[in-house]
Amino acid sequence: MKGLKDAAQGLLTKAKHDLHAADTVLPTNEALDVVLFHAQQAVEKSLKSLLILKGINYPLTHDVDELLELALPDYPQLGVFAPETDLLGTYSVAGRYDHQVYPSLEEARAGLALAHRVYEYAIQQL
Repeated sequence: MKGLKDAAQGLLTKAKHDLHAADTVLPTNEALDVVLFHAQQAVEKSLKSLLILKGINYPLTHDVDELLELALPDYPQLGVFAPETDLLGTYSVAGRYDHQVYPSLEEARAGLALAHRVYEYAIQQL
């Protein structure tokens, strides 16, 4: 059976793959909703990895705000990201099917930058 650190590392590997996908698409200036979907996924997986490290069970959710709230007691430094996570909520799994959701280039850049910062924070906690 894998330990908590191995499970957290596995999710962070998946988060890294999401970041790579978003980093690859962003320079095309197309499919910016896909960039933000992968940014949201990277943040979600990074937060879940932090919860795993502390042995905290989390609900089956794509809501990064909810996951952030669960992680804050053990990782108060995450509070600096809270004002920025609202943008990503629109681009979770449900947002993939909304034909009216199309972000700007600035939103895509901001969301991806946030995802990189949350991921780096999670990596530092391993």
